[in-house]
Amino acid sequence: MIKNKIKIISLLTVIFSVFGLVGYVSAANITYTDNVGVTIGAYDYYIGTGSSATSVVIDGVAGTLTVTVPASAYFSFTSPNRFILNDDAGLTDSCATDGDTLTINTASTVVITPATTTTCSLISGGGGGGGYVPSDTTAPTNTSVLINAGDNTTTSISTTLTLGATDATQMMISNDSAFTGGVWENFVASKSWTLTSGDGVKTVYAKFKDSVGNISSVVTDVITVSASGTIPSNPAFNTNPVVSGGTNASLVAVQKVTANLFYGKKSVTVKTLQQFLNGNGFLVSSYGAGSPGKETTTFGKATKSALAKFQKANGITPAAGYFGPKTRAFILGM
Repeated sequence: MIKNKIKIISLLTVIFSVFGLVGYVSAANITYTDNVGVTIGAYDYYIGTGSSATSVVIDGVAGTLTVTVPASAYFSFTSPNRFILNDDAGLTDSCATDGDTLTINTASTVVITPATTTTCSLISGGGGGGGYVPSDTTAPTNTSVLINAGDNTTTSISTTLTLGATDATQMMISNDSAFTGGVWENFVASKSWTLTSGDGVKTVYAKFKDSVGNISSVVTDVITVSASGTIPSNPAFNTNPVVSGGTNASLVAVQKVTANLFYGKKSVTVKTLQQFLNGNGFLVSSYGAGSPGKETTTFGKATKSALAKFQKANGITPAAGYFGPKTRAFILGM
């Protein structure tokens, strides 16, 4: 939804020529906190939420918008009418049902010239007149979040997150699985982050969005906070284990696993491993498949990461997330 129109607003200065055909915006690294509408000629467009620019020049005679994007920022511009957004930098626009969008991800000055007589093409939804779908429906991939580079414990709730995602322009981070109060912000690979107060196991949740609005699934990481620096002598039991009749049931079950388990493996024994990791503080996931009570038979990235943390905490090398002879031998001795 376009909530604002560039006319006269408090944060930006708009100067129109004597004929009312040229608009100019100038500021130092202004970041748009909402979609901001602009008019070029007789048509409406909008600058996307999270965009940053040091200047925006609108020429109604030439039918252009010239934008200067600062370093470590991005700028998105959308035609709700799906007019093709030509530019002088050789960028590729992205066509969707709600408009054609051009995104600038590098520090540069780009002239955008909407083709007001030509609209971008959508991919047909198939037989039966099912409508149209965006040409880009792929959410960001290779997504990840690590707290303090994957450490298992910390003495402070002040941490550093390492984030990864392919094709992401924005991200949302939260200490809450529902992302209550979360806001989309520019994607960065590293970010300072404060965990919830108090000692105990803490979880950070992250999701990522691309320039046309595709949103990734949620990824998580966990870490145990101990302000005193004192943790149990055996890090494998840094939270309450799953107990049945006075016995760590998940330990007993995983001790019976004799097969090697690794990324991509599908087996009921993978579920046994996930139950062991979840039950002893090395969560496979805190949200969705793989989380406590929702273990699966698929050895994916989350299982590999949780197993690697268990190995690192217990001095098993290499801590590569491979369940082989060394890890089995250690678990048999627990």
